[in-house]
Amino acid sequence: VFEATEAVRPVTRETSLGPVVSVPELFIEAPPGFTYICPLNGTVYMPEYTVPLPSDVECFVNHAVQEERNELHLYFPRGIDALKRFAFTIDLVNGQFVDPTSNIFRLSTRLDGVTVEDVVLPGFFLANRMDNTRYNFDTAEVQWGPNRFFSWREDRRVSALNNKVTFIVGTTMRLGMDTMLQVKAPIGYKFEYDCTSRVGE
Repeated sequence: VFEATEAVRPVTRETSLGPVVSVPELFIEAPPGFTYICPLNGTVYMPEYTVPLPSDVECFVNHAVQEERNELHLYFPRGIDALKRFAFTIDLVNGQFVDPTSNIFRLSTRLDGVTVEDVVLPGFFLANRMDNTRYNFDTAEVQWGPNRFFSWREDRRVSALNNKVTFIVGTTMRLGMDTMLQVKAPIGYKFEYDCTSRVGE
């Protein structure tokens, strides 16, 4: 969620190559080692008094340059309005570790790379790694007549439906309250909308 106190509008400048439009951006710098994944995700639960980003906002992360992978650029072709509280959601990939001296997020509105206004937000410490959590190649030994062979519950064919996979989960602490285990698959994979009844099959 962010709210600019000063509007930033596109500026058209005349150059030797013709008119060039400078587009305002929201620039978000994460701690070193972190990175973002475009495009933006839909925000499921909008905080109170917020509005989604305009549909024409462009998301960009330069993954080709290691030093810029933690920099998120959101370009607003129609400008950034003042005193309007925006909410958006994006995938953030955590670094392998966090340096306490640089554990901050810096948000700024910019035009032509020049900062209009900015704010520094504290970062977060990473959770303990569940080092004994792993994916389990799920096989079952089946006896059929005089021959013995293996069958798999997994279906690795492209676009296969009704596939089943097994994970061994090793938590590092006990949570004595209602909580949620989140498993995120690679892009292109989908879970059933409600798989509650199928967990543990």
